Amino acid sequence: LLMKNTLTILMLVLLTNISFAQNDPSTENVKKVEPFAIPPSDGPKIKPKDQVLSIVDVEAEFPGGHLARKKFITDNVKYPARAIKNNIEGKTVVRFIIDKKGKISDIKILRGMKDCPECNAEAMRVVSIMPKWKPAINNGKKVKSYFEMPFVFRLN
Repeated sequence: LLMKNTLTILMLVLLTNISFAQNDPSTENVKKVEPFAIPPSDGPKIKPKDQVLSIVDVEAEFPGGHLARKKFITDNVKYPARAIKNNIEGKTVVRFIIDKKGKISDIKILRGMKDCPECNAEAMRVVSIMPKWKPAINNGKKVKSYFEMPFVFRLN
């Protein structure tokens, strides 16, 4: 009985291999490609000096540190009138680049408040008027880096 079961399994394996080994007429004229033969990209090349890093050894820092940044935001955010009128509260996250000289650029809303585009615009405005930051450091050198900053809009 054991031999019969073993023979049956062996026959099934052979038949399966034979059926998969047969030529498929739809693939006869398909050009075979060598593995890993990927053509070079025609897109723009990013030079190492132009790279923007997300992970760095030392993050970029607002002049005066975290508390000074909080004070700057508190002093400069103007709660949008429509948000006050409609009791809108929430959080928006702004992402921007800080270059090697501490200058801010490429300000974007990473996660915004759908019901308050004015709040999103206000967060971007405040980031755009910030002074130069202390740039990020990676491998002992100043580098361009991304920075993500939440803005919480809360009515008192």
